[in-house]
Amino acid sequence: MKVPLFTRYATALSLVALLAGCAMPTAPQPSAPPVSPAEVTELREQLQQTDARLQRLQDGMVMLEVRILDQQRLVDTLRKHLASSSGVPLPAGTANLYQKSPAELYLAAFGDYTSGRYRQAIEGFTAFLRFYPSNDYAVNVRFLLAEAFLAQGDYKQSAVEFTQLLKEYPQSEKAPEALLKLAATQHAMKLPDQAAESLRQLRERYPDSAAARKAANAEP
Repeated sequence: MKVPLFTRYATALSLVALLAGCAMPTAPQPSAPPVSPAEVTELREQLQQTDARLQRLQDGMVMLEVRILDQQRLVDTLRKHLASSSGVPLPAGTANLYQKSPAELYLAAFGDYTSGRYRQAIEGFTAFLRFYPSNDYAVNVRFLLAEAFLAQGDYKQSAVEFTQLLKEYPQSEKAPEALLKLAATQHAMKLPDQAAESLRQLRERYPDSAAARKAANAEP
């Protein structure tokens, strides 16, 4: 039986189309480059470090909140004591300062100091030391108070504050710098013997401090 010519052409075209479809290559799909084990380890370490930093920040916030609460209780006790004490008025200009928490008072005074408003800074730092003498920031406040007097050219009072810091906090990180600044104020007041003694104490007590190195570099 003869197959019609038309049928044979149709069959041939169908086979050609089928073969062409099979021969058409499929376009490769882009794939992400493989991640090496070293990169995985590095990413894991970075994630752990980030988690650790976040945890430290959270712990610090909790400790700050606890400290503020403790200081607030001290404020309340102080207010009751002042209210019950007759004939003991607050110094002029500080009546509104003792209403602030330690953090508020410190930040406000520090803002005045960094902005060059030294008189206001001195009032704030003085109030802080009056109401919160045992606060952890007291040594920093005492140092900044001395610096504020020094910035105003009041060398005598600056020396008093630096001396007080050294008396109250001899083991503080601020002590070496305070001795160096004390020597500078004594030199400015034309007290060379006292300045030399302060520098001698600096070298003797804190020989490895940055302040002692600065003093050694400044010597002729």
